[in-house]
Amino acid sequence: MLYVSNYKFNKIQAYDTAGGLLFEFGGEDEDSTLKYIMGLWVDSSGKIFVVSQGNNKVCVFNPQGNLLLKFPTEHNAYDVITNSFGDILISINDTGKSRILIYDNEGKYKFAIRKVTTGDGKKFDLGSPTWLGITTDDNLFVVDKIPCKVYIFDAKGRLTKSFGGRGDTAGSFFSMGGISVDNKNRVYVADYTRGIVQIFTKDGEFIAAVSDEKGNRTALSMTKGIALDSNNRLYCLEPVDARISVFSFLDK
Repeated sequence: MLYVSNYKFNKIQAYDTAGGLLFEFGGEDEDSTLKYIMGLWVDSSGKIFVVSQGNNKVCVFNPQGNLLLKFPTEHNAYDVITNSFGDILISINDTGKSRILIYDNEGKYKFAIRKVTTGDGKKFDLGSPTWLGITTDDNLFVVDKIPCKVYIFDAKGRLTKSFGGRGDTAGSFFSMGGISVDNKNRVYVADYTRGIVQIFTKDGEFIAAVSDEKGNRTALSMTKGIALDSNNRLYCLEPVDARISVFSFLDK
């Protein structure tokens, strides 16, 4: 099942693998009151986590769209993801206050990643953290749009590496969109102005760009949101054309 956020109508829509609409939920009802949906994440148990930026909330639903949990978060929450410990991680993209917030599985605050410390001891603030990805061993990947980089943090919130940078060559980015990690820990990053999705190793080494069956680089239409399923199929949301394109890694 594929879940897609409908920003205009404040709803989540569920589709089958053929693209048929099954049902929808959310909206501005009494229970969930979704408003300006940003991040959307489905964990291994099928729970659906939604950032409702318009009212600074995170809502958690079961696979049928019934509300399980909601809790407040901070202004300009952007994306949401969970780790193997059940923690809920939220990116906050707010000038001067950007950070990653970590909550437990009941929505209780634990700690935050604010300052980033490099290997040589230098410290700096996250600039504009947006999309989040995570590997099977709980390494967190954070897209930072200002330097056009991806930062990698270990499970304790320590910076281990970064990759990318502004540019139009392989491995660099111009306008960063979503990020997703497949079950072999390959990392996919969208660049919506260039209309491409690039694939990296878990250490940030460039592998390839998404292409068609003939090996030609695929031009996508302003793709920001991307996601992967358990079969490593890549789903790319193209909002300008109101469609979702689906790709498959050749070795699965």
